[in-house]
Amino acid sequence: MGILVIFVSVWLSGCQSQGFRVYRISEEPTNYVNMTEQQMQHFPHLKEAILTNTSIETPREEFYEFKDFLESKNTEFIQYQNEYYEIGFRFAD
Repeated sequence: MGILVIFVSVWLSGCQSQGFRVYRISEEPTNYVNMTEQQMQHFPHLKEAILTNTSIETPREEFYEFKDFLESKNTEFIQYQNEYYEIGFRFAD
């Protein structure tokens, strides 16, 4: 039984869900999307990642919707509240 508990603990520690990684950058990128407050309300986990400056787990639907949105704009950069950010995506294992 002890071995099973250890195995499950190790397995669960290796499981990650998808999420956003946000990096504030100092220079204006060549191609970016200006995110309005209304758009950010649609992506609350992205906004939380920006405001807390952390990597954050994101519900699958929001994650893929935003990923597809940026891909359609052919960029990895956004502008929000006069700051520029590079958006990284962490995929679930």
